[in-house]
Amino acid sequence: MGTLSRRQFLRTSGVVFAATLAPSALSSRPAGAADKELIPKKLPFPPNDEFGSYEPTITPDGNTIYFARFAGGGDKRVLGTTTDIFVTHRVRTSGEWPGTGADWTPPERLPDTVNSDSIDQEPRIMPDGKTLYFMSRRAGGRGPAGIWVTTKQPDGQWTPAQNLGPNVNSEHVNHCFMPVGLPGEDNTSVFLSLRPRADGTPSTGDIYTTRMDYGAWQPARRYESKLLDSIGFKCRLNAVSRDGLVLGVVSIHDFGKFHRMLLVHYDAASKEWKGPIVDVPFNQPNVDGACPMFTAAGDKMIWSAGYDRGPGPISTAAGTGSTYDLFCLALAALVATAGGAAAHAVLQRAEPRVESRLKRPPDEVKLYFSERVEPAYSSVRVVNERGEQVDRRDSRVDRANPALLRATLPALAPGTYKVLWRVLSIDADVTEGTFTFRIE
Repeated sequence: MGTLSRRQFLRTSGVVFAATLAPSALSSRPAGAADKELIPKKLPFPPNDEFGSYEPTITPDGNTIYFARFAGGGDKRVLGTTTDIFVTHRVRTSGEWPGTGADWTPPERLPDTVNSDSIDQEPRIMPDGKTLYFMSRRAGGRGPAGIWVTTKQPDGQWTPAQNLGPNVNSEHVNHCFMPVGLPGEDNTSVFLSLRPRADGTPSTGDIYTTRMDYGAWQPARRYESKLLDSIGFKCRLNAVSRDGLVLGVVSIHDFGKFHRMLLVHYDAASKEWKGPIVDVPFNQPNVDGACPMFTAAGDKMIWSAGYDRGPGPISTAAGTGSTYDLFCLALAALVATAGGAAAHAVLQRAEPRVESRLKRPPDEVKLYFSERVEPAYSSVRVVNERGEQVDRRDSRVDRANPALLRATLPALAPGTYKVLWRVLSIDADVTEGTFTFRIE
């Protein structure tokens, strides 16, 4: 991984934010200076093929990729109508990674000691190259979905998969068991769990952490973060760190919609996740593309998406989805910049939460930015599905908090609403963006 200074990282946040939300509004930076580098690269065929690949994980040497495959893709090796875990190997390693299709083996299904007749997906290979964690809905766990582990033996055989037990798995859905990615936390993992925060309360989708101590995963704890808690429909958190700088990728999956990715970053000084919350520029509104993994060296991100295949069936909790290809992107293209970008006022959190679903209509929209915004040139409005403005047209910067933009709302009917904002920061840079929320 290339070395990035803190200043470069903060500049990067501004560039990616600008490329995503307001390229035409930022005359202070050359148009397209960083955008051309943010183009996902499709891996060759193989490891891609006509049946599709989903949720990849890659060994430290970059020469083995494990991934999930939907039965709906047409591969008859997938049992029933579920998902199974497959593997492909790079057997010719002399050239530049990822090489050509001639360098990779055709994908093979892992044996029945790993796969079952239920849903098996979300693989994660450990740095040792032989310990594989994954999510399974098979019988024998504590809840409807849990984290399991298997180990590759010296003879190439895999041990029968074992459930991680009650320290990690609850009686609810538990999935996406990933490295936390923070400096000095190599033995800590994060995962998503739909468990109640307290006895007698409804289940909520939260991030949990567990630490490997003395060969055993310790009791999981809810990972408290105001920023991450403000993001609705999280399905995965991935992070990569270097010299105290941490880039986070949050995958969003509102079932009934498509996956997409958001970028955040971790501030080592305050030990908190920070904004801006940024849509990656290559998100597509009607195409799945998320659930990435970083290489152990932190130099590449690999994920699956249907960018070249167009809209298709939406991936669901039932193990169904469209056909996806494997893509990669150099980390330098994601977090480095051509330079010259200034800091901007960026959205750090919102009330209602970005992409949230609400049981009750909100009384107000509140947008919290990273710095002061100019009241005379900053505004927010809310429109309905027909594009009609529905707020009370009283957009204003809060007098007590000049980084807070707000507008009041009438009693809104059920439906989807879009929040559109545009702000001028104190350094005279204009940024703008949108997000939606839904009232049920």
